[in-house]
Amino acid sequence: MHSHLLNSFGNGHKISASKVIDSPTHNGTHASFASRWSTGEISAGKDVVPDYILTWSWWYQSTPVPVEGDLTEEEKESAWLKNLEENRDDLLRLVDTDLADYVQYANLASATKNSPSLASIAPNLRPHRTYLSLGSHSEGLSLPGSASSLDFLFSESTGLSRSKRDAANLRLFTTTLVNPTYIPLDRFPHQDLVRNNALIEAKNSYTRSRPEFADEGRLINIEALTRGITVDAEWMKPGRNGRSPDAVHFRDEVYEEWVRLVWTDLVQGVDLGNIEEPEVLEKRRRDWKRRIKEWSDEEEDDD
Repeated sequence: MHSHLLNSFGNGHKISASKVIDSPTHNGTHASFASRWSTGEISAGKDVVPDYILTWSWWYQSTPVPVEGDLTEEEKESAWLKNLEENRDDLLRLVDTDLADYVQYANLASATKNSPSLASIAPNLRPHRTYLSLGSHSEGLSLPGSASSLDFLFSESTGLSRSKRDAANLRLFTTTLVNPTYIPLDRFPHQDLVRNNALIEAKNSYTRSRPEFADEGRLINIEALTRGITVDAEWMKPGRNGRSPDAVHFRDEVYEEWVRLVWTDLVQGVDLGNIEEPEVLEKRRRDWKRRIKEWSDEEEDDD
């Protein structure tokens, strides 16, 4: 969905951080920075600040660290708490952040290094929106263990407090289920992803029941859009070279619908009345209207 969202913003620059190469479940880019201009053209000059910046980072609810040796219950509890704190700190560094801190933490410092103007405003630049998905990873967690971990991560006193949620303009995506028929058993011999459907359903139920998400209007229910279609191979991403369809990724058309939801959320959240400069105000108005018209034209063409 992030790739489709980037495409909807038009032309620009994208920078990827170093790759994750030691994860048993994910090898690939762990963070990226993309800058876009409302004109759809890349502006020349190092002092030009982009109209939009989109960042993406890999984060998931961590599995408890295995405890070696004979330890007391108190020592085991201490090790579990340490794991929770590290997982929470990672989450807060990605959510409760400004652009300068984010690019340093995500190993993307080159994004502002070559742009003095962007670097100068980066410490004061906070997100217009932050979208968070709990994802389908953390296979080692039990259902009670997952709920206990989420209680800590979302705690008002230790985790994503109301003030932090507001500062980040946080939205939470539910997580889609997987199609166990097409799980590559050579990569997942114990069928972890089959078990994960139960974990995903529990996470989604948990987040829907939390008042700080549902009652505050922060929940975007992606899973409701895809409920049932994971069992249909026609909706899953086609496999390459005769291989089976993808077990966890959808066709492009599905992600385009997700992007429409994001754009709707972005447009609803724009307070143009707080922008003092008339020329900036008019430019923003034109840009949002252009984007809405493009979606409307596409829908008419589809009809």
